[in-house]
Amino acid sequence: MNKLDKLSDLIESMETQMEITFNCDNVPYFLEPDYIDDLNIKGWILNNNKSFSRQKIASINPKEVLQLALLENGQSILSQWEKLDMKIY
Repeated sequence: MNKLDKLSDLIESMETQMEITFNCDNVPYFLEPDYIDDLNIKGWILNNNKSFSRQKIASINPKEVLQLALLENGQSILSQWEKLDMKIY
């Protein structure tokens, strides 16, 4: 498990289809690839483990996913980046 300190590290992790966990306002989240088959993804899934909500983002572009994936507070992951404690697996 590695902590992500830079946005570029997060984008690189997404490009290599890594699973990412993070907390925002004491709410745990899990961002994972949504696979077509064993090697190809069709988008990303953001799970909020507090209320078990699932958000599917139909994009494989990391920056677009980070703009479209909304946290419980209604803000995008990208806009809240500096407040998040992210780890990759």
